[in-house]
Amino acid sequence: MADYKRKKVKKRKTTPKNVINKDVQMAPSKQSTPKKPKETPNKIRVIRGNRKKIIKKRWYLTLTTISLAIVIVLLSFLTPTGLFETVINITSSVKIGNGYEVNLSGGTISKVIPKNNHYFVLSSTDYKCFNNNGEDIFSYQHGFENPIVVNGNARSLLFDLSGTQFNIYNLNKKVYSGSTQKEILTADIARNGNFAVATLSDSYTSQVTVYNKKGTPIYEWFCSELIINNIALSPNGKKLAVSAISASGGKFISKLYILEFDSATPIAVFDYSELLLNIEKVGNSGFACIFEKSCEFYNWQRLKKSNYSSEEEILFSQSYNSSLMLITGRAGDKRLNYVKIFNTKGKITKEFVFDGVLDSVTFKGNYISFLSENYLFLYNLNGQLISKKPCEFGVSFAVPISRRQAALISDNNINKLTF
Repeated sequence: MADYKRKKVKKRKTTPKNVINKDVQMAPSKQSTPKKPKETPNKIRVIRGNRKKIIKKRWYLTLTTISLAIVIVLLSFLTPTGLFETVINITSSVKIGNGYEVNLSGGTISKVIPKNNHYFVLSSTDYKCFNNNGEDIFSYQHGFENPIVVNGNARSLLFDLSGTQFNIYNLNKKVYSGSTQKEILTADIARNGNFAVATLSDSYTSQVTVYNKKGTPIYEWFCSELIINNIALSPNGKKLAVSAISASGGKFISKLYILEFDSATPIAVFDYSELLLNIEKVGNSGFACIFEKSCEFYNWQRLKKSNYSSEEEILFSQSYNSSLMLITGRAGDKRLNYVKIFNTKGKITKEFVFDGVLDSVTFKGNYISFLSENYLFLYNLNGQLISKKPCEFGVSFAVPISRRQAALISDNNINKLTF
């Protein structure tokens, strides 16, 4: 090729490899610079975090389940006859509505037992229960000639005095029905559902048989000299107080036996030279023995007693929860009635005087109702008269429902009186 056709090419001056120009900094090109991939979170850490949360939830669930189980077990022990029956009783007694006026079919009313939100009515033909709204909880025809009822807590015991039949009820149904070989003298039921029945005996003067809440006999005790007239079971159903009486030289003598079910030998015996009329259970800690003009309070655990003596005769006694009400009066003055409220230790907490001829008295909570000459008198425990209202002829009992209401019970009906 000819020289004139050749192009002169200038040689590029190259920078040495080891020399780096630090003064010139090139901005990176958006097009030439590849995008960095997004950093993904560490999967192992995520898995560990979730696992911790799952483990925490499992621990919370386990602890909650264990706590609920402990609560249920404790409630089963603390409730009188078990948690299930207690729930059934509560649901049976809670009925919304106004059931008054309640019509009662036949029979003479012999006893009314008030409870917190309901009351029992016993007549010569029927055994009924109503809540404070007058709604019917249960109704049974008992068929007993001489019906007597005693109330434990969750259950009540109805027996035929001088007969051989008895029944156990809760607020939902008749739980148990039993019979004895000999005539029934008296009976009682404990807070936990255990019950005892005292009867005449073939080989002894009298005996008492204790049953568990299922009706299985667990203990028998025989009295060889005296006739049993009162029995009382401790709230846990593990101790029994028995009073027995006899006549000697034209005078009554009484004995009080305290028994535990592992031995026929009493753990304590108390002698009295007078008639022991009644045993009233006062709260969960003790009981009271009622005499003609005195009262003795006993503690189930220590058997420690305290005495109360009166110049007047004891006309009426009724316990409600942890209190005992005694009404005393003089034989020649039917209008002057001394009302005294005792605690479980036998100390007088409240006292006042009611002026009027008493037809019936009902003690419930903070109120006492007196029926006197076709009038209802409602008092609080401080002796303050809340209200006085006329009643229809034939009213035999009045149950305080609240400060402004009472249920008036006759042989034919139950009406609500509002003050």
